[in-house]
Amino acid sequence: MKHKADRLFYKEATPVSLNKIFLQSPYLTDHWQLIPSVVRMLNHILRWNHADNGFSSVTYRRFEARFHNDYIPVRDALESLGLLMVERIWRKKGTKGKDDLGKCYDYYLTPKCQRALADANREYLYLLMTDKATNRRNQKQISGRGKKVYDDVRDVLKDGLDHISFVLPEIDKVVSTYRPAKQAFVWSLLVDIVRKDYSDLSYNAKDGRIWTPYAQLPAEIRAIIKVKGLAYQKTIDIRSCYPSLWAEYVSSLPLPHIDYTESDNLNMERKRWNNLFLDTHKDPKAIISKTIGVSRQDIKEIMIQYFNGKTRGKAFRAFDTWISSEYPVLYSAWKATNIKQTGNNIGKYFETRLMLDQSIYKRAEMLGIVIGYEYDGMSFYAKDDSKCDEQLSFIEQRSIELLGIKLVFADKTTTLSIPEMLMANNLRHFEAVHCKRSSRTRVGELWCF
Repeated sequence: MKHKADRLFYKEATPVSLNKIFLQSPYLTDHWQLIPSVVRMLNHILRWNHADNGFSSVTYRRFEARFHNDYIPVRDALESLGLLMVERIWRKKGTKGKDDLGKCYDYYLTPKCQRALADANREYLYLLMTDKATNRRNQKQISGRGKKVYDDVRDVLKDGLDHISFVLPEIDKVVSTYRPAKQAFVWSLLVDIVRKDYSDLSYNAKDGRIWTPYAQLPAEIRAIIKVKGLAYQKTIDIRSCYPSLWAEYVSSLPLPHIDYTESDNLNMERKRWNNLFLDTHKDPKAIISKTIGVSRQDIKEIMIQYFNGKTRGKAFRAFDTWISSEYPVLYSAWKATNIKQTGNNIGKYFETRLMLDQSIYKRAEMLGIVIGYEYDGMSFYAKDDSKCDEQLSFIEQRSIELLGIKLVFADKTTTLSIPEMLMANNLRHFEAVHCKRSSRTRVGELWCF
């Protein structure tokens, strides 16, 4: 006899069916109505794990808000089923001083859960797009939510999101090459896109960016979807975004204790820094990596983490020594700030000022281009690529008008065919698994199960 839980949307006949796993728990069997909320919560943890590249600290209030008094039994049931790992390291806020934010429990979806969630999200997406009853129910829910108007650039972003289309078999071929965690993540994003479940496109308080499911999609997926019936043509992003804007950011800060000589020196250093990072004929990563003795491949991640306050480790110390000796006034002014907020502040006051500038999106519409917003980058969708360079020139001009500098944009266009994408993803998958299995980090050990 079938259980009532089999009526839920997340139903499959696969060996790793989430329903079958859930119903092995006496608690979830008795409280089967909670299962849809449990699946949504698991997808939230999946996204946090993806962003954190491992365990995610989650306040108990996240669970309490969703499950109320059931949150502890639900969490314990997921642990006993082998779906969730919890590290119970807790610290009260302020324990280690007034700046101590405390410590929440850490959560991580097990490989078993990742595989089951990937299958469940994929199956639900297929139901949404191929099953008439599920599709009709979804359309009613979309209509019931109504249309939210923001009166800013978010209206343009939402219009693009609302008109994304794709061919499921093509998506399936690419996603099948990903590891289970990434499969589950991508399928969940596509579910949100089909359900139009992004009614609140809010600005991130820390960095000013706008989170969208489109921006989270892998580049190879964005290259095979269509927006408003237009095909993918080109991807650009700000070359070395944080470093390129670092000198302008530091120079914009109030510096009450600086004298005229230091001010002149600061401006000279700012010009030298910009000459390094904003010259299209120079490769700043190659120049710096050669100077400090690290590979060019590693220098990008070093700079990203460095400008967010990380200075430990041989490579970081080498970069720190180079920047402090070559740009001492900029360096001293920067060190007087909360350097851990550098990336967020650059994003909030520089990057988003340009990349969310509404005139860029209006210009694109005039040229027959739809822009896919990707934080410090953009993809162009159009009938052909004949107007893409004109759009890029307009963006470059706007960077001068808004930021006072002409930023350099790197061409990140994905030109691989689907078979080539499959081969590239298989290679990345192999390298990632090899790296994780050889690592002694917490996340690496999980992949040895």
